[in-house]
Formats: sequence, structure tokens, C-alpha cells
Amino acid sequence: LQSNGAVVSKGRLYGPAYVERKVYPSSSYVDYILFKGDEQAEVLIVGDGDNDLDLYVYNENGELVGSDTDYSDRCYVSFYPYYTKSYKIVVKNRGTSVYSNYVLMSN
Repeated sequence: LQSNGAVVSKGRLYGPAYVERKVYPSSSYVDYILFKGDEQAEVLIVGDGDNDLDLYVYNENGELVGSDTDYSDRCYVSFYPYYTKSYKIVVKNRGTSVYSNYVLMSN
């Protein structure tokens, strides 16, 4: 938010994202987000508490640029892309018996 009240997006090219997803047991869900170059990019997931979820972010070359693999269902990755590019967002459900609902947010 600028001092004149105008809203300015940072990170994601088309403004902040908020999406609800489901990931099945021992599976992954993949999203792609287009982030602006030379600006902080942030990805946050918040699960429903049923399983351990892990978050991985990959660049266009398939290189891992960030991950959060603790034993919770809340994950956060922040990075600075060099160029405006699409990044692969992978959410893995480490649980083996039930699915997890989660919210994915980015700036």
C-alpha cells in the first residue's frame, strides 16, 4: 500500500493469491505461480491439521529455490527471483491415510 492509498502488488505478477486445495494421502499437488523478478516472493500454506505437509518451490530449470519440510501443516518459503518467471509450487502430504485441505497464499 503506497502513501497515496494505491495498492501495489509485490511478488506475484497478478497480485496476491489465495486458493483452497486438497492433497490426497502420500501424494502431491502442483501449482504454478508467476512471480516478478527482483522482488520478494512469498508462498504460505496452512493445512487443516490432519497431516504433515511439506512445501517445495522450483524454478523454470527444475532447481529447488526453497522448501519447508518441518513436521507441521504450516509452511512458508520466501525468495527473490532474478527474472519474472513461473515457479512450480509442490505441496506434499506426508500422511498415509487421509487427505488434507489447505490454503495456499502468495504475495
